[in-house]
Amino acid sequence: MKNFADKKHGGIEESLNSAKAYRDNIIRENPAISRKEFCRKLRQHNTSGIPGVYRYAKRYTLKNGVEKAHWYWEAQWPGEKPGSFEKQTFSILQYGEDKARELAIDARRKGVSRLKGVFWASERPQYA
Repeated sequence: MKNFADKKHGGIEESLNSAKAYRDNIIRENPAISRKEFCRKLRQHNTSGIPGVYRYAKRYTLKNGVEKAHWYWEAQWPGEKPGSFEKQTFSILQYGEDKARELAIDARRKGVSRLKGVFWASERPQYA
């Protein structure tokens, strides 16, 4: 953050113009990225090698105390509103390991292909 004091910059108008020029330069040097581009980045915690696709287990305990787990491949992608997301889950029991993974990858690809606009955190407000 930078301060543009009126006295230092020759008055209110000059100070405002300097601040706007500084802001415009920052925006020019750091363009907004598309939502699709953001979704292609592999995150640090990813273990599947495919952004937005992961394998997990829904664990539960039977009345007799035996613990069980159903394994799934899941695809996630951003929703229409900032902070929201959509997902599809594919049972490994139902489809098998490879097919469930393939279906999750395809669901993710289709979900991301429908995204429009820029990544919400890089949206630029409209200034005068």
